[in-house]
Amino acid sequence: DDICAEEFNLVNIDYVLVPEYHFPDPLIQANEAFRFLTEHAEEYHLDMNRVVIMGSSAGAIMTSQLGSVITNPEYAGILGISPVLKPEQIEAVVLDDAPLAYDKFSLGTKILVGNYVKGSIFLNREEIKRYNNILWVDSNYPPAVLLGSEYYVDMRDMDTALTEAGVTHVLIDPLAERGLEMAHCFVASERVDDVARDAFERMIDFLKNTRQENQDIRCCRQSAKSSAGFLFSFIFKQEQQFFRGVQGDSETQEVFLVSCDDPV
Repeated sequence: DDICAEEFNLVNIDYVLVPEYHFPDPLIQANEAFRFLTEHAEEYHLDMNRVVIMGSSAGAIMTSQLGSVITNPEYAGILGISPVLKPEQIEAVVLDDAPLAYDKFSLGTKILVGNYVKGSIFLNREEIKRYNNILWVDSNYPPAVLLGSEYYVDMRDMDTALTEAGVTHVLIDPLAERGLEMAHCFVASERVDDVARDAFERMIDFLKNTRQENQDIRCCRQSAKSSAGFLFSFIFKQEQQFFRGVQGDSETQEVFLVSCDDPV
């Protein structure tokens, strides 16, 4: 609701779970969801040329990887995915506490991620390379908001990779900034916690500034179209239905994709 109040719309989808399915199956599903929404963009009043992808926890893993799938053909190739969306359609990604750096995981996280990747705690070098998209970040990666709490180490590694690649981004790290250890995906408590509220507002400011910068570029190229501000969100959740619907107003607007919940 608070994202919608910031003039963004939300779209919710689901994804398959283990033990029947494993990585990268949820990414393949997400890609098909992008295809569906592209084909039905007029019906749902969506501007699929202005997309933000966001994820929390396991959803943040998928969001991070999708950022590389869409912008790095080599990474997409090793996962066997032909991305529906082009890099220029992605306004930004938001990674809310994504466990990505396998070599730095606790035993508990290795069990969770290993179960997701192949049903085993131990991943070999090639499997880690496919899973940890930090290793694939380049200058084409989308502008990014990084939220670090339980997995602040991973978000700091991503911050370093994005900085070295020259990608516009912001790292929101309460431990580094305030000396506060926040709960996993703490931004979800933005209605009742001041630190979370500050993080939420910084996230929204970054997205709006990125949108404005992209609109300025489109205007300079004389390719801008009149449309209201729109945030389009895919939330990958543990539920039966694949496409859950659209929240927001009926104007054609920008797209925000959000993935949440654990696939394990």
